[in-house]
Amino acid sequence: MHKKPQLSKPCILVVDDDQATCFLTTEALKKEGYKVVVGANGEDAVHLFKQESPDIILLDVEMPLKNGFDALQEIRQLNEGANVPIIMITGLDDTISVDKAYGIGATDFITKPINWSILGHRIRYILRANHTFLNLKHSESSLANAQRIAKIGNWEWDVQSDELYWSPEIYRIFGLSPEVDSSTSKAFMRLIQREDIMHLKIALGQAKNGDRRFSYERKIVCFDEQERIFIVQGELITDQDDKALHISGTVQDITERRNAEDRIIHLAYYDTLTGLPNRQLFQETLTQTLQAEDYHNKLAALLFIDLDRFKQINDSLGHSFGDKLIKVVARRILNYLRKSDLLSRNHTNADGDVARIGGDEFIALLTHLEHKNDAKTIADRLIEKISEPIQIDGKEIVITASIGIAFYPDNGDDFISLLKNADTAVNATKEQGRNNSLLYTLAMSKQSEQKLTLENELRKAIKNNELVVHFQPQIDTATEKVIGVEALVRWVHPEKGFIPPDAFIGLAEETGLILPLGKWVLNEACHQAKKWQESGLENIKISVNVSSKQFLYDGFIDDVKEALTTSNLEPQFLDLELTEGALMGDGTEIINRLEAIKALGVTLSLDDFGTGFSSLSYLTRYPLDTLKIDRSFIMNIGLSDDEAIIKTIIGMAHSLHLNIISEGVETEKQLDFLRQYDTQVIQGYLYSKPLIAEEIAKFIAEFNLSTGAHEEVQPQRGNKSGIQQTSAAAN
Repeated sequence: MHKKPQLSKPCILVVDDDQATCFLTTEALKKEGYKVVVGANGEDAVHLFKQESPDIILLDVEMPLKNGFDALQEIRQLNEGANVPIIMITGLDDTISVDKAYGIGATDFITKPINWSILGHRIRYILRANHTFLNLKHSESSLANAQRIAKIGNWEWDVQSDELYWSPEIYRIFGLSPEVDSSTSKAFMRLIQREDIMHLKIALGQAKNGDRRFSYERKIVCFDEQERIFIVQGELITDQDDKALHISGTVQDITERRNAEDRIIHLAYYDTLTGLPNRQLFQETLTQTLQAEDYHNKLAALLFIDLDRFKQINDSLGHSFGDKLIKVVARRILNYLRKSDLLSRNHTNADGDVARIGGDEFIALLTHLEHKNDAKTIADRLIEKISEPIQIDGKEIVITASIGIAFYPDNGDDFISLLKNADTAVNATKEQGRNNSLLYTLAMSKQSEQKLTLENELRKAIKNNELVVHFQPQIDTATEKVIGVEALVRWVHPEKGFIPPDAFIGLAEETGLILPLGKWVLNEACHQAKKWQESGLENIKISVNVSSKQFLYDGFIDDVKEALTTSNLEPQFLDLELTEGALMGDGTEIINRLEAIKALGVTLSLDDFGTGFSSLSYLTRYPLDTLKIDRSFIMNIGLSDDEAIIKTIIGMAHSLHLNIISEGVETEKQLDFLRQYDTQVIQGYLYSKPLIAEEIAKFIAEFNLSTGAHEEVQPQRGNKSGIQQTSAAAN
């Protein structure tokens, strides 16, 4: 675009081979205050234009070297010359030259002889007109650019002549060509889908008949066969007599905006991993369903589906694996509910009636049920479907689910109450062993409330030192002396009295309270062991049971160091007891943690071996010192085939040079069996129940004295540490 005219001292280029004409023109223009540059031929004209950038050019037609027409044409082809006013000077009767000049881009013409008295006024008028033209063009360019960015075009429909004006942007929006497609109302109507034409005509008619303004949004298949969303807005313009003249309006392509809004809505209402509705959308759907007039007093069920031990899979195999597993489970839930023959034909919205509300939690709405047992049957079959083997990344995995079921209207008449009660039912299912479904009962809520109360009281108990540690002695049957103790945490409630460990240890694991509880037990045990040593009870080893959450906690090894440091207990007198669950997961990470503990000088025991996911690989891969035979095997000696299991465990331990401790020994028959198979260290009520610190010290002193035990301890067979192995538990 040519620069905007400067009305103060504009520059005029005068080009004429007649020196007299040039002189007179120059003088006349200088008197009017203009700056004048003079050239003698067409080549001068082009050169001086490039050099001076004049605001207006007076150009003679007939000149040597290059005539005025050629110079005009060349200047117009320059970017800067497109809009500069060019006035051609020609003879009085030279109409042919005038026509030709206009044809190739002249702004105006002046005939010879020139009227010098009005020349300045004419130049001033042309400059002012060009200034207005440039401003208008700039405004149009800005508007066109803004319309292009906003994807909006303007139109005007003359209601009398039925002519329709389109702006250039409308052509681009609809994929049309100005050279091919006419801007008429009929052409526009051809763009509208047949079913939408009537709606648009009604909107236009209402505008003509008094509504004046209208807004109409529809999808339109454009000439490029792309479907887009447009909003058409218009306003009726009338004359003084309120007679309709035309309707002015805009057309805007809002496809991207609507798509962005749809994406935002999808993010707000759908789970990004599975594509299922989220809690918010499910709640709205359920509320609409249950509040519908035709659903009054009909039976519905809310299923709360919780995958069992998903966190363990996620932690051991990685979050990417876990995400893939969640997607497979989501598809299985959807597919089953779509095909279930127990769902009424009225239950047609299976996709919208399933939602993912948490990492491993789903909910499903079953409507138009005939009987409550139908929901139970559906849930049990769904559990079977979920638990079918899954192949992911070359690994086969089986995951189970627990389902809680709450019914409308019996267990709640809104989403919040139904979800709460279904959640309570699924928690009860997990407490009873998982991989099952339960119908909600009022007793579950009472039990849940009691559990919550107990959790709060346990927090206070840890803070207020209501917990105590008891100690159960472990006896070397070969020497008949106490060689160690197992630390057992006990809770003495100020109002409820003694609370058994199985009532709060699992709760502590579930709520994360096991971390502060376990750290407290570890510190108490180490300090007490040191006190016994200082009082003369030497070589008594103490073991502390470590939960899987404790073991995997990043600060656990620091907790062990702190307990040893603050108590001044030598590390060889501390044994940490791990369950098989703590050793499942990333083998490299487990080994690193175990070796870090061993580096401190602390020994390691595997508790309850044979009751969980027993694997010989644990015994060969991990740096363990001792196996503990669980009391569930010991109590069945002489009554079942568990004797064979005990013999196998003892044989493995001996071959791997591991120590053995048998816990839960209560009868002489059990003791005789264990002695027969060379199991020296015994723990159980046959010798003593767990005792408080003062009582256990007295017991050890009297027991060792009565049996004539020597002060020095002889190490067991295969004891890697040279110190007699014991066990301790925090449960």
